[in-house]
Amino acid sequence: MLDSGSRICCRKCVIQVLRELLLSDSVMHTVVSSVLARYSQLHVDGDAFVASIAEIISDIREPITVQQQELGCEERRQLDLKVSGCHGFYRSGKTVGKSQRI
Repeated sequence: MLDSGSRICCRKCVIQVLRELLLSDSVMHTVVSSVLARYSQLHVDGDAFVASIAEIISDIREPITVQQQELGCEERRQLDLKVSGCHGFYRSGKTVGKSQRI
């Protein structure tokens, strides 16, 4: 038999696993109602449960933004060198290494 400290710890771990399931993209929608039912049973305080669900919904709905950064001429050239497989060193207009350029 578990003491109350262990039960609280176990309950928190299960709550965390259920929360991750609710946030996961790979969980089928048919399972969500069952996970949500167990999630609500493990919350002692109703207000904390509602706040937790609101936080999960907020995390799901939060848009993912991508920032694009303009590359300078030198940065673009370095990236092109990496992509093309040239692993030489660039110093003042000359590439030294696999491909020789003057």
